[in-house]
Amino acid sequence: MKDWVVPNFILRSFYTPYPNTRVIELGTKHFLGRAPRNQAEIRKYNQILASSGIKGFIDALVNSVEYIEMFGEDTVPYRRFPTLPAANSPNTERLYNQLTKQNDNLVVPSFEPVLTSDRS
Repeated sequence: MKDWVVPNFILRSFYTPYPNTRVIELGTKHFLGRAPRNQAEIRKYNQILASSGIKGFIDALVNSVEYIEMFGEDTVPYRRFPTLPAANSPNTERLYNQLTKQNDNLVVPSFEPVLTSDRS
């Protein structure tokens, strides 16, 4: 593999202004076409960023089995999970449809239920 230099626009746009967690999110979205899967993956890439910098992080992404299987050498990475416009994580729909919706089974013990007939 050839040695390469990280272009300045990548450093200015996706690395320098952000904490590592955001760099990892942007990197996985741009290079793997998805958001980070879980905290374990974020920790893995955080260790790579800490020990090898942005170049090592990008190398880890583009030399991963996932990248090679999905995009190979001839395909520009694309968003693989079309969900909500601002997110492309495979679990976004589950998060949106289940975890952010109102749940009738939720009971807040500090409040007493109000009966509909009590609205006088």
